[in-house]
Amino acid sequence: MRGSILLISALLISSSIPMIPSSEAQIVPEIEISCEDPEEIEVFPGAERERETTVYCTLENPNPYSETVQLTYQSGVLIASGPGSVTVSGGSSESFEVEIRSETRSPPLTQIISIYAEVTEAGGFPVSGTSQGKTVEVTIVVLEYMFCNYDFGQNGLLISSGKRISFSSDIDCSTNIYGNDEGIQFQAIVLPEGAGSLPSGFDDVSETCQPIRLYNVSCDFEFETSLLLFNSWEGCIEIIEVGEMTPDACSGNESISLEVVAITDVISQAQKYPLIFIIIIFSSVIGVAIRHHRNRD
Repeated sequence: MRGSILLISALLISSSIPMIPSSEAQIVPEIEISCEDPEEIEVFPGAERERETTVYCTLENPNPYSETVQLTYQSGVLIASGPGSVTVSGGSSESFEVEIRSETRSPPLTQIISIYAEVTEAGGFPVSGTSQGKTVEVTIVVLEYMFCNYDFGQNGLLISSGKRISFSSDIDCSTNIYGNDEGIQFQAIVLPEGAGSLPSGFDDVSETCQPIRLYNVSCDFEFETSLLLFNSWEGCIEIIEVGEMTPDACSGNESISLEVVAITDVISQAQKYPLIFIIIIFSSVIGVAIRHHRNRD
């Protein structure tokens, strides 16, 4: 009888004591990470954000307790700089930024960087190694660039119609594609001044300008003009990379002015200077004959 009373008393006492489960057993750490694709990296001197871009990321904690998240970065040939850890309150989110930088004059490239997030502390308890981390990948693009200066060695060209335009230009380029520039070619283009149009008969007879390097080189260019030009024409000559979009008119940038005097203007001047007129006509006829002979060959 007495034993039964003791057993019942023990059961009553134990039922009155609340169960205190392990705090660690209640915690299941979890984190979500997302990042936006950043702007491309420009490496040319003077760029607004030279050699760098920013990745904007967000950590989301779905649990009711706070979590401390450790962050690690894999960036390949690029340099990544961001926080080593971020604390996220329960049921909320935190944003962070990662600065990505490239080396000076980095070649153009596309690099995948990865950001790894792992919960190391949850609800005040260390949980490192017990949670499954999350990885997000972001694509970083370093753009190519090439800026060239063209020195024509003169301010402008003045010729009569039917004459061949011959000139040269020194070319000096700043670029980040050295070592991959064997296929780059340059061409000269004749452009009208303002809203004008290009007369027929302006033919490019230049040899291909494909320098073995993109600095301290010189290229020669030649154009044929029509003898049957009845109105004098003004425009310019610009040099562009082959395949580059051709402008519609003179931009005034890295160009040389061109004036072609029409045969009618030459004739009007011949009334004052007949000997000069005869010389011009004779040389023009010879030039046309030589041109046809070369084309036939």
